[in-house]
Amino acid sequence: MLPLEPLARPDLRLLVMGLLMVVSACATLLLSVPFSVAGSVGSALAAVAMLDGILLRPPTES
Repeated sequence: MLPLEPLARPDLRLLVMGLLMVVSACATLLLSVPFSVAGSVGSALAAVAMLDGILLRPPTES
């Protein structure tokens, strides 16, 4: 069952990181982009999202 309350910022960050990896895999399959390029770009963008959550705006206790 899905939660009724909106997703918290850390949850959205994890969702974005996963979607970036799926999009990079789809780019490999659909656009014939080499996997090394698509995987590197997807990983770099996911790393930016992770660093944003760890260094710039870490989760706080409410």
